[in-house]
Amino acid sequence: MTLWRRRTLLQTAAGALTGGTLAGGTGFAGRAAAAETEQVAAAHRFRIWMVTFRGWTATDQGFKSYLERRRIPVELVHRDVDGKRERLAEIVAEIRAQRPDLVYSWGTTVTLGLLGRHDDADRSAYLNEVPVIFLNVTDPVASRIVPNLAPTGRNIAGSTFVAPVSAQLQAMRGYRPVTRIAAIFNPKESNAVGMVRDMAALAETQGVTLVSHPVPVEEGATRPASASIAEVVEGIKADRAEFVYVPPDSFLSSHSDDLVAAAIPFKLPIFAAAEGAFDAAGTLMGLFARYFNIGQLGGYQAERILLEGAAPGTMAIESLQRYSLVISMNTARKLDLYPPVLLCRNAEFA
Repeated sequence: MTLWRRRTLLQTAAGALTGGTLAGGTGFAGRAAAAETEQVAAAHRFRIWMVTFRGWTATDQGFKSYLERRRIPVELVHRDVDGKRERLAEIVAEIRAQRPDLVYSWGTTVTLGLLGRHDDADRSAYLNEVPVIFLNVTDPVASRIVPNLAPTGRNIAGSTFVAPVSAQLQAMRGYRPVTRIAAIFNPKESNAVGMVRDMAALAETQGVTLVSHPVPVEEGATRPASASIAEVVEGIKADRAEFVYVPPDSFLSSHSDDLVAAAIPFKLPIFAAAEGAFDAAGTLMGLFARYFNIGQLGGYQAERILLEGAAPGTMAIESLQRYSLVISMNTARKLDLYPPVLLCRNAEFA
C-alpha cells in the first residue's frame, strides 16, 4: 500500500483548488472504502482508551463514527484531563494496568504525557508496550514526538492536521493584498510558537511582515488570562495589519469568543489555522483540516492495526490531503470586506 505523503496545497495553479476543499491527492476515505476488511466476530470486542485534553471534540466523534460505520466491535473508554497535564501520569498507570488493545491520544500535550519525546533516555514513565495512535498534533517532529514522518519503529502511529504555512499565506493573499500580519498566540504553547515562527520566516521571503503579539502570562501561571486578549487586540489594531493570524492554539480555541468580541469593533479580519479557532461570529476565514475528518483518518489507522495486524511502527505519520477553505460571510458583512469571486468558487461558507 502506497504511503501517503504530505503535499503542498493551494499551489499557484488554479487547478489545485476544487469544490470547497483544497485537493492535494487521493484521500484516505476512498482507499478505506475500496479496501474491504474481514470483520472480526462480534464476540471479540477491542478495547480502546481515548485520552483527550479538553473534552469530547469533533475529532473524537469522527473516530467513533468511523469505527461504527465499519462495524468494528469496540469498547471505548474515555479519559479527559480537562487541560491539566498533571493528570496524565495517573492515566498512564491506569492504561498499564488495563492493557487495552489500542490507545487514542488527542493533542500534543496528551501525546507527550503518554509517550514522552522520542529521544528521552529514560522511558520508564511512558507507554511502551501498548499501541498508540495520536491525532490533533500540530507538528510531531518539532514537538520531538517523532524524529521525522517516516515509520518510527516504535509502537506508535499518528497524523498531522495543519495545512502548510505556504498554503495558509496564499489563502490570505488570495482574499486581499497582504503586507502585514499580526499573530496572536499563547507563548506557553510550543505548537503555536513554532507555527508563528514558521509563518514569519515564510512571510519575510515574500515581502510580508509578521508582528508577534503573545498574550501575556503572569509569573507562576501556566497559561494567559482570557481578560488579557482584549488588551492584546488593541495593540494589534495599532499595527494596521491586514490579517490577525491565529495558529493552532488550545488557549485561543477555548476563548475564540473573547477574541472575536475584541476584534470585531476594530474591524480586524481574523484568519484561523485550525478549526477550533474558527468562530463564525467573528472569524473571517480559515484554512484547516476538519476535526471530524482527522478523527476518520485515526479510525482508518486503528482499523489497520486492529483488523489487518499492521504494526504501528511500520506506518508513516500520515496527513489529510484535503483542507477546507472556510469563509464566514456573516463576518465579511460586519467588516465590509467581501471575498473575491474566484475564492468563493472554492470555499465553504460558515
